[in-house]
Amino acid sequence: MLALQHVGERIAPVAEIAKDLSCGAGTVKTALALLEDAEVIRLRSRGHLGTYIEMIDYAGLWDLSGEKLFSIAMPLPYSRRYEALATGLQHSFREQGIPLSVSFQRGATFRFQAVREGRSDLALVSGLAADHEQGQGFKSIHDFGPETYVGSHGIIRRREIALDSPDIRLGVDSLSIDQIAMTRLAFPGIDEKHYVECSYTQVLKALEAGHIDATVWNLDEIGETLPSSVESVEVDSFKNTRNTHAVLVCSESDNRVSVAIHDAIASDTVTKVASEVLSGERLPEY
Repeated sequence: MLALQHVGERIAPVAEIAKDLSCGAGTVKTALALLEDAEVIRLRSRGHLGTYIEMIDYAGLWDLSGEKLFSIAMPLPYSRRYEALATGLQHSFREQGIPLSVSFQRGATFRFQAVREGRSDLALVSGLAADHEQGQGFKSIHDFGPETYVGSHGIIRRREIALDSPDIRLGVDSLSIDQIAMTRLAFPGIDEKHYVECSYTQVLKALEAGHIDATVWNLDEIGETLPSSVESVEVDSFKNTRNTHAVLVCSESDNRVSVAIHDAIASDTVTKVASEVLSGERLPEY
């Protein structure tokens, strides 16, 4: 409860706290006194105005709460941008004194599921996926801005295939909310019976083997990896959309995202360290 408040704010009356926690007022008074003795908070009474927070040590509160790791589910680190964000978050949480566990899972669907089932506190997804799930038991708590999730998406295709072919076979990973949405956007006239299930990490092999004709893919990491039989195509309708934003989401009912967590996520350390990883000045560590 205190971990959700800032210095200068008034805490709830003891009787109200006791009611919320289903305990006695004496228990609340004793707990507040113990926290002050431990020097993790300093409170000042202002008479009829109430009691206000003069100092709060969020890391100390975290330790005393008995909480262990805070966890974030992230995309597989095949992209330097994902490695950069994971590294930046690790450094920032370390500065706040909060231990962070990062897990890597393919597909936003699985990452949302990890949060829903309580296996992760937060999930990193694109703005497109976050908007898709908004109001479905999830809420966005931080948007890192454009081109933090990917630089751009486009289409990669077998060279001999025309993108307007009515029989084109489109590789789609059913776990990727982004890829499904952008495939529908790029190929509005193609019936979904032409969608071929294909893991996002295996699309180049599937294209080269002729199992699929085209797919939507992250263009950031292509470099020199495209086979000679395959080419990339930029898509104007993908530009200036939410698919490039990295967004952290949590459960709507989550009460572990304290001020300290928000501070760690929004810290300049995250973007500074991430930029150093992207530029090659710093090695990824996660």
